[in-house]
Amino acid sequence: VERYLQVEQILELESSHWQAPFPECKISGSLQEAEELAKRVRHEWSLGDGPLTNVTEILEEKGLKVLVVRLPKPVSGLTCLVNRPTLAPVPVIIVNQEYPLERRRMTLAHELSHRLVSSDSLITVKEIEKFCTRLGSAWLMPAEHVRREVGEKRHSLSYREIMHFKALYR
Repeated sequence: VERYLQVEQILELESSHWQAPFPECKISGSLQEAEELAKRVRHEWSLGDGPLTNVTEILEEKGLKVLVVRLPKPVSGLTCLVNRPTLAPVPVIIVNQEYPLERRRMTLAHELSHRLVSSDSLITVKEIEKFCTRLGSAWLMPAEHVRREVGEKRHSLSYREIMHFKALYR
């Protein structure tokens, strides 16, 4: 990342600045809270409620640097801040290239969630992880859109329908 930022500096490119949709927030960890925050991110970033075509592009446009690299197999991804001498730190999300695209998209959404949630929240690390997974899922597949696609009163989906939704939401 430091080399990437050096290249931007040498080429006199404006490095993006993190455009957080809202300040980090303390959470209680409820699943409904995750759904609401996902809606709020989509609203603040004007993403609508449909499927997101290119998650990496969205995150990079908002100032997050995304790297896809080979990581040890149990690690799907992580987020961190890279310090710069004179400018604000750059938030980075790193995803494991060894995982399929669908898993990398979910990892990006999960790690975005970590950028939005305060580590001062009064819940356990395990609960924060579960919350970030729920928030990421809700961001990728908004409940209202899924309900419109599936219907309100459904109790099951056929294999063909599941494959349709997999292609739709990636």
